[in-house]
This record gives sequence, C-alpha cells and structure tokens, in this order.
Amino acid sequence: MLRLSGLPPVSAAPRARVALVGDRLILRFLRVDGGVTRFDLPLYTLGGDADGEQAQLSLLARLVELGYDAERDA
Repeated sequence: MLRLSGLPPVSAAPRARVALVGDRLILRFLRVDGGVTRFDLPLYTLGGDADGEQAQLSLLARLVELGYDAERDA
C-alpha cells in the first residue's frame, strides 16, 4: 500500500486529480482558494515493476477513502 503523507487537508483542497504522465503520477489538489497544490510521484518510488495504470487507480481509490473528490486526469 502506498503511504500518503503531506497531503493538504480535505477541507482546504477537496478535489484531487491524478494523471499518469510517462513514468510518473501527477497529483493535483484543487484548493478552495482557487490555487493548486501539485505533487510529482516517479513510478520507480513504488517499486521496480510498478504498473503505472494500477498505481493510478489504487491512488484514486485511496484518495476517495480519505474523503477527497478524486478523479482520473488525462
């Protein structure tokens, strides 16, 4: 399981978007003040044989569990 830390509080950034771009996942948290908090997660940090699409779907599911309105971003 992916350990998530340092994420903005759901109350401050309720919407999350996750895109698979090449060899990394791009997380964007859309804040209530109109700003965006972005995280880049290289797939190699998930393990040598990480499947990008599976990692994206797992991350989306985990963000929903945490209370975010999470969607897959193209």
